[in-house]
Amino acid sequence: MIAIATPSGTARAVPSEADATGSVRYSLTDAASGTVHITATNSPARWDQFDAVRASLGSASAVRGLPTEPLVPIRGRAYQGSRVRVLAHSADLPWGCQEPVSLVDTDDRPAPPQASQTLTAILRACAGDYAARSDFARLQRAARRHDTPQLLKWLDAMTSYAEQARAR
Repeated sequence: MIAIATPSGTARAVPSEADATGSVRYSLTDAASGTVHITATNSPARWDQFDAVRASLGSASAVRGLPTEPLVPIRGRAYQGSRVRVLAHSADLPWGCQEPVSLVDTDDRPAPPQASQTLTAILRACAGDYAARSDFARLQRAARRHDTPQLLKWLDAMTSYAEQARAR
């Protein structure tokens, strides 16, 4: 279990065992409840380098079709969003971490500042815990095996689209 200091109080996160895809779910209690889904992922700059960690509220993932997980409520509103941390760079550098693309509630409204800070602290702490696991290299390999076919399909579709656009 990890304790996470947030503007909303201390949140506690309990990791599950890793699944076959290298994913770990963190169950939240105290200042926040719900699930944070963590997985090794490709670098945003290099699709073939699995040197990043994606932390998602609930089961949000651009590549994976995951079962629905409980979203994280703060002050009565449930939020979704994700954050990617490139491990080769400091999280404090702009290229080392993509801030949450959007932390929005289920009505697609942006999170207010305190909720956003709380959720960002939780995502960051869970991602850091995942990346520090002794079996992290195994989790990276599992994620690569699982995600590469979907990434190749996406790249093929983007290449086809670009070729069609050039032909016009």
